[in-house]
Amino acid sequence: MRIRLGVIGLAGLAATGFGAPAAAAQNPIYLGVGPTVQSVSNGDDGLAGLFRFGAKLDEALPGLGVEGEVTRSLSDPQTAGGRDVTFTTFGGYAVYTAPLPDRRVSLRARLGMVWVDADPDGRSSDSETEISWGLGGEYRVTSQLSGYVDYTRMSSSLDHLNLGVQLHF
Repeated sequence: MRIRLGVIGLAGLAATGFGAPAAAAQNPIYLGVGPTVQSVSNGDDGLAGLFRFGAKLDEALPGLGVEGEVTRSLSDPQTAGGRDVTFTTFGGYAVYTAPLPDRRVSLRARLGMVWVDADPDGRSSDSETEISWGLGGEYRVTSQLSGYVDYTRMSSSLDHLNLGVQLHF
C-alpha cells in the first residue's frame, strides 16, 4: 500500500516541473546511491541500500539507456508468517527517459532481468531470476547531479521504492 501511494506521489512530483534545461547528452555516464524500501507481499517493509550505474545512449536512440543495480537489505522485511528475510538483488535494465517540456524533470521506464536472493532468518537461501520493470522520475539539479525516485517490481513477492542521488560524468 505504501509503495502505491509513493507511485502516486511520484506522478504528482513529475507533473509539477521546474525551470532549467538538463544536460543529459553532455554527461551520459552516471552512478547513483540511495535507500530502498523493500515491500514483501502481506508483510512488513524493510530498508535496503542501493547502488546504481548506467549510461544514456542518446546518440543511438534519444531517450534510450542501460542501467545496472545492486541492492542489499539493511533492515530485513518480515513475511506474513513473522520471518525476517534478507534480500540481495542484481538487475540489468533497458531504460527509456522522456524529459518533460522544461527538461529538468524526466519520466523514466525500465525493463530488464533481475536476480533475487531471499535468505530467510539465515537459513538456506532461495534464488530466482525474474523479469523486472519500473517507473519513476528524475530531477536534474545541475548537469552533474540529479535526484531520482522510482518504483520497481522485482518479483511477484518483492517491490522496491527507490530514492537517491546520481552523479553524472
